[in-house]
Amino acid sequence: MATDDYNSELGEEFDEFRVTTGLKDDFDGIITDAYFGKPQSGGENLMLFVKVTADDGDEVENRYGLGKSWVSYDGGKTVEHPTDKYFNNRTAYAEMFAAAVKCGAKEELGRRSKELERRGPKDSRLWVGLKFHWLVKQESFQVPQRDEAGQEVRSETGVRLMTEVTSNRVLPTKWLGTDADQAPAKPKATRAKKETTTTTEAPTDAPAAESNGGGTSALMAKVKVLARTQPFETWVDKVMDLPGALDDDDLVSQLTETYYEELQA
Repeated sequence: MATDDYNSELGEEFDEFRVTTGLKDDFDGIITDAYFGKPQSGGENLMLFVKVTADDGDEVENRYGLGKSWVSYDGGKTVEHPTDKYFNNRTAYAEMFAAAVKCGAKEELGRRSKELERRGPKDSRLWVGLKFHWLVKQESFQVPQRDEAGQEVRSETGVRLMTEVTSNRVLPTKWLGTDADQAPAKPKATRAKKETTTTTEAPTDAPAAESNGGGTSALMAKVKVLARTQPFETWVDKVMDLPGALDDDDLVSQLTETYYEELQA
């Protein structure tokens, strides 16, 4: 069912009959994590799992299928294919990264790919820290009908019977920069506190950013993004520039290489 077409035909007097895709639509959000893995439903083909923090605070997970035979030998950071150099253009992942290239992120993706030894979309770290406007794209297409045994169903004259299927994908439609671009600069006077605290040893059981007791979830998500996209020295500087960071004594006390490495795990 094409949700938009159906809803538009209802009219306001039948509002209670509207349907939804169940996906968050039309929002700004930054990618805080990305990795390759298999769906919990038990499918064999890998997907890219993308975690997005929306500006309204919602945490969203989008998934994009890679197609057949892609494998990962490093726990989901990168993928390889036994014969193919490129992704098939009919896969959800190819549609996703093509949309990102077209909506303004081409130069940044190219710069990052160069740093990742030209692995491009085969490396999940390509995405962390990028911010986009996201929209749900609906596409209807015909697929063969199949019986309970998985065999194609044909008419009495041997014609293959088809059925319509609707696909819903959350795609980037406008590049809004990187996390560092969004953070306003702090006055240089704030550096004094940073210099006296960054040498503090973090406790061995320092929690990950998502569960850190100090700071909001939005702030900690940005801390994690910066750890995965910046070298240590730059990471410390950029974290201290984040709004609210200097007011969080727990966060400031953990700005060590130990905590930095934990956030990259």
